[in-house]
Amino acid sequence: MKALVKLGLIGFVLFELGLLFYMFCNTPLDGDLPNIVVPAEAYRRVLTDPLAFGVLFNGDIYPAPNRFFAHWFTKQYFDHVPVTLQVFVSPIKSIYLSVGLGKMLGVFLLLGPLVYLIVGKQKFFSFQGLVIWALLVPCVLSFGPIGLIDPSITYTFFYAVPIGFLLLFLCPFREAFIDDSALGFPWWLHFILVPGTFFLALNGPLVPAVVLLAMPMGLCYLAWSGLQKNGFSWFGLRKVWQEIPKGLLFYFMVLIFLSLYSLYVGRSNSENQWASIPISERYGRLPQGFWKTVSSTWSSALLFLAVVVNGLLLYFSNKKEETGRYLGLFFWLGIFSLLYTLLLPLGGYRDYRPLIIRSDTYLPVTVVSLFLFAVSTSFLIETGRSHLDKLYWLFLSLVLGVFVFAETPWTSKAIEWRAVLCNCEQESMRQLRDTPGDVVKVPGWCSLLSWGKVKNKEDSRVKVELLRRWRVLKDEKLFYQE
Repeated sequence: MKALVKLGLIGFVLFELGLLFYMFCNTPLDGDLPNIVVPAEAYRRVLTDPLAFGVLFNGDIYPAPNRFFAHWFTKQYFDHVPVTLQVFVSPIKSIYLSVGLGKMLGVFLLLGPLVYLIVGKQKFFSFQGLVIWALLVPCVLSFGPIGLIDPSITYTFFYAVPIGFLLLFLCPFREAFIDDSALGFPWWLHFILVPGTFFLALNGPLVPAVVLLAMPMGLCYLAWSGLQKNGFSWFGLRKVWQEIPKGLLFYFMVLIFLSLYSLYVGRSNSENQWASIPISERYGRLPQGFWKTVSSTWSSALLFLAVVVNGLLLYFSNKKEETGRYLGLFFWLGIFSLLYTLLLPLGGYRDYRPLIIRSDTYLPVTVVSLFLFAVSTSFLIETGRSHLDKLYWLFLSLVLGVFVFAETPWTSKAIEWRAVLCNCEQESMRQLRDTPGDVVKVPGWCSLLSWGKVKNKEDSRVKVELLRRWRVLKDEKLFYQE
């Protein structure tokens, strides 16, 4: 019987992943992609100054000085993957297949480390690991307000992928927090972790902020746990210092220092000068942004409700010794989520995020919510009380049912609409390719590698250059839209 259930779980996870990939391949491109991949003149500087020494020593101001690796990774991916895929598909299809694969990379980077952090290496491919996968995969709401994967591939590479790499970086340190045991990773891992600290600190806007909150809190958690075990005394404090793994302390401190540097040079980001409102007004909009995030869709509300329900069930459980560690996770990660939310207005203002909180900026809290939901659900299923089992299974079925059916090509108008835009964009590429002339009027009501219609032909130069690199166009030409 267990083998059949395991087979069913595998089939369910693969079906959900396949559905996600189909949806990801049928979304339009965004207007930032050509500027980053070609790149546009404004973004050439960040690619020539990886460590932002121009800001540090000369006081230079230019776009994204602390995001070199996000720009570099996006450029390398779209310079090589679409062209490589053209061995199997047409140039236009290779672009959207690359987008789908890039978003799936974000899914695996987020969910894979989460499963590992919950069950560990020994149980990663076990029945328990499959249960966690089955819980998490339906929660990948690609277009919801708490979505893990943004409709924009550029935002996916700047938000989801860096946070996924951070979770992957934390995996070798799992035993120190979850199992309360010493570290034991192989020597060769240092050759990945050392450059990984630079890669993370200068990779997107979220990682430095998350590091500067989460890692000091992690060290405080280890110190507090050690003092509870060894006693609140000078001897206990010395014992705590001896017990904290030195490898963990070294890498956490290095990443904290580099994240401080990243935030410092990020103050010279010229993009922060595009729009601004007073900090007091940003904080005034924060409650409205939070309420919109948790209440605008059933799936958003149910995720946070599930976390609260699981926390209450753990708190009122009669198995206090077993639930203590999980309640500790709820406490510390709850404090992290609260502090992160309160500090969000200090991160600057963008007019396309008028309420401060949006799926991209709130991704760390969403990841924390998914982790708490999955780890507590797995524990409650294994140790549930018989008189609550049926009610809990009913509630869990409702939550997963909403996740499974809320965001599919057959039920979501947002996904259907993006598929229409995607088809229109591909048709615009074909018309541009097949129409002779140096300047082409591209008909159609949708955008083409832009956030809106390209009304000035000079604004199409970077977009056309990218299409030529992708072998969609052979001739040099410009285009405009009405």
